[in-house]
Amino acid sequence: MLAERLLGLVKGSSQAELVQHAKTFAGTTLHRHLIAEVLDQLVAFRKLGIPCYIATASPQELAQAIADELGMAGAIGTISHTFAGRFTGSLASPLAHGEEKARRVQELFDQHGYERHTAWAFSDSINDLPLLALVENAVVVNADKNLLQIAQLNDWVVLTSMKGLRRMFNAEPVQPGI
Repeated sequence: MLAERLLGLVKGSSQAELVQHAKTFAGTTLHRHLIAEVLDQLVAFRKLGIPCYIATASPQELAQAIADELGMAGAIGTISHTFAGRFTGSLASPLAHGEEKARRVQELFDQHGYERHTAWAFSDSINDLPLLALVENAVVVNADKNLLQIAQLNDWVVLTSMKGLRRMFNAEPVQPGI
């Protein structure tokens, strides 16, 4: 399994070092990989007081560094088990992927009193179907053929690029963008 191989790569490594590498990536490299319109939308959400989170199967340390760099409210990522500040090579909880990602987002909703009918989720992956089904406002971005068909059946917003994203939103505050 891919997760086990990746966990093996970090086994024995310092969590503090991974956090520092993630912060360095987020501060120096991340912006080269982002679409300007996405950054603009995050700023717009913040101005409206809308908390935004990143939910990803990536390590929690990387997810949190990205969320911090982008001024997001928080992050949901995969949590690896550590002992004495070092990775043990095992997961502390299930991989934040598919159903588990949606479960953890629902947990976040419950914890903060967010409501699914005011939440937005953006994804480019069919693996996120449980997350997209969880929220009232599902948006698929650059979908492949299968995800596009599912989005059309569910009447979800489909973007083939991030241009014009701001036109989807009005000035009405909504609860978290995930």
